[in-house]
Amino acid sequence: MTTVDKNTQRFVKSGKNVFQASDRGSEIELIPAGVYVLKYSQMTGFFLTQQTDMVVPGKTYGNCVARATKVLKTYQSRSSQNTGVLLSGNKGSGKTMLSKVICAAGVELEMPVILIEEPFIGTEFIQFMNNITQPTIVFIDEFEKKYDDHDKQNGLLSLLDGTGVNNKLYIATTNDAAVSEFLLSRPSRFFYHWRFQKLELEVLEGYCDDNLKNKDFLPKIKIMWGISTDMSFDILQSVVEELNRYPDDEFVDSILDMNIALGNATRVHMKVEEATLGGETVKTTNGHTAIDLIEVHEGKARFSVDLRIDSWEEMKTYLKALGKANCYHYNYNIEEAEKAGNVTPETMEGFDPSLKLYLGLNFSTDTFSTSTGANIVRYVEGRPLVIKLIPHGGLSEKDILKRLFS
Repeated sequence: MTTVDKNTQRFVKSGKNVFQASDRGSEIELIPAGVYVLKYSQMTGFFLTQQTDMVVPGKTYGNCVARATKVLKTYQSRSSQNTGVLLSGNKGSGKTMLSKVICAAGVELEMPVILIEEPFIGTEFIQFMNNITQPTIVFIDEFEKKYDDHDKQNGLLSLLDGTGVNNKLYIATTNDAAVSEFLLSRPSRFFYHWRFQKLELEVLEGYCDDNLKNKDFLPKIKIMWGISTDMSFDILQSVVEELNRYPDDEFVDSILDMNIALGNATRVHMKVEEATLGGETVKTTNGHTAIDLIEVHEGKARFSVDLRIDSWEEMKTYLKALGKANCYHYNYNIEEAEKAGNVTPETMEGFDPSLKLYLGLNFSTDTFSTSTGANIVRYVEGRPLVIKLIPHGGLSEKDILKRLFS
């Protein structure tokens, strides 16, 4: 570890707060090991407020401990440099747990852990951080939300680069990796970058081995994990809890009742059987659409239907009636020419008859069934636009899931 420069690091402790040296409290040689939140006030400037220590489960799963051990070993071997760790990916995939394990281990090594919960940047902030010359962990959870633009993120570059004191371990988590290009692929700033897609299978198996009462459910849970794009530890815990509570229920029934999504497992492919306007047939060019049944339950489902409209004037009636948020066309050159008042025959020659509709289910006018299909009704200049869709295979939602988990 880096030797503490007592001439540089001068702090005082008053209750749970740690300030830069003044007459507020008793001067301390080192910031005591523990977890602190960095705060700022106009009266005192930057200071630390001690929090309760992070709670880490008695048992962790997967490679969490191994990665935490690797991070601390690397950090300790780089005594003259800062070390950064970036953890990106889906919520509940293990980023925060790994961070907590690293921080808890750091406290055991007599290190302070500083939580940054506001987007601090600037000279005063950097000077305060540089005044801390003892080995320290700095943790920024949900980095992209606190430092929500690249200018704020770039304001941290001098700290990460070690322009000042090079002895800190920086940990940042991000859900969507909205991170400045100056931070990515730069090991001098973030030495490690682990990308978390979804819960590791090893974690799932270890947790179920310890907690799932009826192990016959395990193959079905693993299938669920396989089709899910973002299965989290929170989902796993909840599913195991529900299965333990109702061990005699069908697995599919339990899953359908819960507030979870299953990726593509609940997607039903449908095709347009017919589209009519005022009873007259409307041409369709792409008759297939996919609907997520969970989105149907939540009222978020949108059907994609491609119509073929033979004139720009007729297409404009659809746009006006259905709203541009629900339509997409390729005739922006004609639209702009109309606004400018210089439509020419040459302009109209470029007319594209494709009109894409994105129609959300409105249960006051529409009907939907996984076995019989959907009937969507809208009005264009008082005439009913009726789009009928039928499912492939006519299976119910429960039938689909039963086949999936059989």
